[in-house]
Amino acid sequence: MIAFATLVLALNDKNKK
Repeated sequence: MIAFATLVLALNDKNKK
């Protein structure tokens, strides 16, 4: 589930900013 992991990381980074 690489795509899912990438999506989660992207969302996390966006939420962190």
